[in-house]
Amino acid sequence: YARRQALIHLSGLQGQARALQTKLDQYETEAAQAALKGRGASYAATCPPAAPPGSVRFCGHGWGHGVGLGQWGAKGMALAGLNYRFIDQHFYTGTIWSSLATANTPIHVAVLWGTATYRVVPTGPAQLIAGSQVRNLAPGQAVSLAVSGGVEKVVPTSAATRLTVYGPSGRYHAYRGTIVAQPSGGLLYVINVLPIEDYLRGLGEVPSSWPLEAIKAQIVAARCYALTHMGSTALYDVDDTTQYQVYYGIDAESASQNAAVDQTAGQVLMSAGHVIIAFFSASDGGHTANVSDVFGGSLATYPYLRGVLDPWDVVAPRLNTVGLIGTHGVKRIGVSAFLHAFNRSTLTGNDVLWNEMFGTTPSNTWRYW
Repeated sequence: YARRQALIHLSGLQGQARALQTKLDQYETEAAQAALKGRGASYAATCPPAAPPGSVRFCGHGWGHGVGLGQWGAKGMALAGLNYRFIDQHFYTGTIWSSLATANTPIHVAVLWGTATYRVVPTGPAQLIAGSQVRNLAPGQAVSLAVSGGVEKVVPTSAATRLTVYGPSGRYHAYRGTIVAQPSGGLLYVINVLPIEDYLRGLGEVPSSWPLEAIKAQIVAARCYALTHMGSTALYDVDDTTQYQVYYGIDAESASQNAAVDQTAGQVLMSAGHVIIAFFSASDGGHTANVSDVFGGSLATYPYLRGVLDPWDVVAPRLNTVGLIGTHGVKRIGVSAFLHAFNRSTLTGNDVLWNEMFGTTPSNTWRYW
């Protein structure tokens, strides 16, 4: 009886969750459609009323650096019925479409590094190659990789073989392609080498449940980003963190993301004859930022990274962020102290556009630049 009641209760919760998700989807679609109707209207960021005496209110918009494609804005545009080509060219001003033969272009992705011993387990037949020595591996036969082992490669000998990597904390991720162990500077780098199109299948940048056109827009941006970061270091092109692009291997693959890769195969955006550096972030708060205001550089060099309106970002859960702190937690510094701290000789308006907060205690440190 208790089990039956629990199942009935669980079924009710699942029904409520489905109903809530339906309402959320409806809200997002309506918001995106409203943004489409109002496209071109000036964007005005609004903040709550002034803070009460003895406190300071910080009001912000968006989530991330805000340069290039806004992922939530792309979702909003897709919900409004706009396709991925329109989405990408909206965020990357003045770019043109092109197609490259990327099917066999390899990319080297650092997935783990450190002094630990790592393990690789193939799901099918594979080989361990160390210099001129080759050892056949049976499905499920684990291989240990350590700094002392030198350069070693685990290479599938069947197209269906996948390689699961284990770190000090247990299973990490499973991958297509080859795993290379590369010692350098006292550390062992575990590097996944695979075709760039397969790499795109394993990205974890946007949910697989998002509209296909939004995922396709992200995949094109990701392809451009990866291509422009080839050779970033002597050992690898990119790593699997937000420093480059989040990558989980086959653990992140889905029917929708694979479809997005297949349907945009080789497609890139170009500017002045070159593949663009396609920056992107989660939410831009309704207007993207000029690259010169965030990362430096010139709009003359990167004209496609110019700030544009993004009313579709209204679907983002972190569109607006407000913080309230007491004045006891705010330290006033003069311009001379600011210049000294950051080794600057002049101060412009853009120098105080951005800030970061470290920690969650009353002794938080705010950094402005």
